[in-house]
Amino acid sequence: MLQSLRAIVHSAANLCRGELITLETLPRGFPRRKRCNRMELQNQTVPILPLVEIEKEHICKTFYVTGGNLIRTAALLGICLNTLRSKLRLYEMI
Repeated sequence: MLQSLRAIVHSAANLCRGELITLETLPRGFPRRKRCNRMELQNQTVPILPLVEIEKEHICKTFYVTGGNLIRTAALLGICLNTLRSKLRLYEMI
């Protein structure tokens, strides 16, 4: 992975016309992050939820999908069991 990243950067440095590597100098298929357009954000019809609400919903859905298995839920979420228990108590799920 490091070797291929090094090759990509080297190639992009050779192709760039100044001191800055731009998206145009990166090879096709290189992951590109889409920039947010202010007009797109203003025209959104989807409500923006607080991060806490998104976290709660994600934890609760995962807990439901695992059939209430705490160990499996914690593993899928990538958090420790004690953190999961604390969150579920906070959300009054256990």
